[in-house]
Amino acid sequence: ACECPACSRVVDEEGSQAGPVLRFANAVADAVARVRPDLLISTLAYTYSLDAPRKAVPRPNVRVRLCPISCCSGHPFGTCDHAETRRFVRAFEQWSARTSQMYIWHYAIDFSHSQLPFPNFDELEGNLRYYRDRGVYGVFIQDMGTDGFGAESADLRGFLQAELMWNPR
Repeated sequence: ACECPACSRVVDEEGSQAGPVLRFANAVADAVARVRPDLLISTLAYTYSLDAPRKAVPRPNVRVRLCPISCCSGHPFGTCDHAETRRFVRAFEQWSARTSQMYIWHYAIDFSHSQLPFPNFDELEGNLRYYRDRGVYGVFIQDMGTDGFGAESADLRGFLQAELMWNPR
């Protein structure tokens, strides 16, 4: 996160590191819309910028994608008391109040050991239902290893993720 005086003032005003990020994305979106009103600008609410700002609201052509990277992968949201999972749920609620087009970048892999079994199928099903029940507009699931190989059971995971995104029950 930027710590310059100008950004620090925005963080203080917005109560979140997402303040400068979203204000910047909105400024880019305004400039782009003058030339290409059909284009969308995407930004992340990720780690340091996860918590929604108090005042700034995404422009209609800005898509905020929440990233639950630090959440517990063993339990669906709402069933786990892990601190980062609780933080994500709070941030999700805050952002949902600011945009009707919520997007998610969901993680389904252990990046440290991508080929080891990662038994998160219950979490994945529960969280996709959570997203659907709360009107999430789009979900991207990342489950590829950083070493260029797919996650364990990549073919099975791809099939199940497609099925669950079609019907999370």
